[in-house]
Amino acid sequence: MLGCLAEMTDPDVVLEAEKEAGTLLDALVEKNGLELVVQNLKRLDESREEDVRGVNYTLQLIENLVTVRPSLAPLICEKTSFLRVLLTRVKAKRFDDVKAYCAELLSILLAADTENQRRLGQLADINGMDTLLQAIAYYRRRDASCPEEKECIENLFDALCSCLLLPENQARFRQSEGLDLLLRCIREKKGGFLGALKALDSACLNSVPNCEKLIELGGLKTLFPLYMGRGWGVALKGKRPGEREALTEQVVSLIASLSLHLMVFAEDGGGEGGKEGLRKHEVEEARLLGKFVEGGGEKVDRAVELFIKYQEKVRRARLRLNDEGAGDWEEGLGEQGETAEEKGERRMARLMDAGLFMLQRVAVILGFVYSRSLEGQGRLRKRMKMEGREGLEEVGDVLREYALSIGEEAEGAAAEGGGAVKQRRRLRYWAAHLGSADGERREWEGERGEHGEEGAGEGVGGDEGEGGNEVGVEELAVEA
Repeated sequence: MLGCLAEMTDPDVVLEAEKEAGTLLDALVEKNGLELVVQNLKRLDESREEDVRGVNYTLQLIENLVTVRPSLAPLICEKTSFLRVLLTRVKAKRFDDVKAYCAELLSILLAADTENQRRLGQLADINGMDTLLQAIAYYRRRDASCPEEKECIENLFDALCSCLLLPENQARFRQSEGLDLLLRCIREKKGGFLGALKALDSACLNSVPNCEKLIELGGLKTLFPLYMGRGWGVALKGKRPGEREALTEQVVSLIASLSLHLMVFAEDGGGEGGKEGLRKHEVEEARLLGKFVEGGGEKVDRAVELFIKYQEKVRRARLRLNDEGAGDWEEGLGEQGETAEEKGERRMARLMDAGLFMLQRVAVILGFVYSRSLEGQGRLRKRMKMEGREGLEEVGDVLREYALSIGEEAEGAAAEGGGAVKQRRRLRYWAAHLGSADGERREWEGERGEHGEEGAGEGVGGDEGEGGNEVGVEELAVEA
């Protein structure tokens, strides 16, 4: 019976008989077919070959349902215990085809719907987040034994990244010691290395508490060698140049998250207690800054190198987009009746893919270093001059553009990080200091007077005083 249902809901079959297939799908939902299928799945004994076939047919059926009718993805997780079944199965240490299939479906369901991500986090009976982390922990010191197991590991981390899109899941992840686990995966450089790097970036995006915790756990010692292009070891073995670049970009993006989010902390002072007379986020910020100014400024040099690299990529992309004869760039992208707004969004998406996203992330790092350290200022100006760049306005321009791109709709996602408004204001503040136009600086100062003391004590010359939070940086850099 399960085999017949799986065959009848195959996407190719559904395409040939849409009306009949639609009737079948409706019946499965209305007659509690989803619940019955999942209940039966829990009764199957995988030690029996016949039952293993039944498990595979069931998984195939559910994958077909989600493929031909995506709206069923949240319904399956709402009306059945399928998420629990998947989590329990992927936690098993033994690798087989069923575990691989369950990991794939878990990734698909969590990527398909925000409510599914929320449901996993709210699974109290088995602690959904903790169970997923246990499944991942198995690969901390183990490599994949075959391509199928490698794909299984990737799906587990993709599932985790989807869950971490929600602030409440970022908090659960932190409470389940997920940050510590990912750092261990990165240090071990085994099967979980690459996925851990990606998930760590997701965990810290818009989450100040997670950024703080990462630094507290000594994460900077792990990340900065990778940022400098060192310490990858066997992790890059067999990787193509494009894949290597993507991994480097994840490290840069993560460090940019730390640089930005520690600076937009909640106005109530935040943190989890004081240390050495400083609020906690100030301590972690000083440790981060210390990493940039140690070693003769080589990490600032690296940021400048990356900025110029991605600036050139974006420049070339803009030329292609502006070139009416570049048919290979625009072919198939335009649509009849497309509005100016839609064209603008499409253009921006192409630029982001071409390198604008990374250009913005590197500019965040440069803005952070410039605004917090006189030594960093000097090194940045010197390095830019060596590259034939007389001013820093181009960095400020990127930050201004980035600030404009952060919409009000980002507020929900930025809840743990102080909100989109604070991020925009911080970026504009850095941009004003990096730029040379006095009008921009006066405009910012007027706005700051209206909205409070956001940015006070920033320490980049002018009325705020020089040096900012540089006191104590060298001492804290040793700890970091």
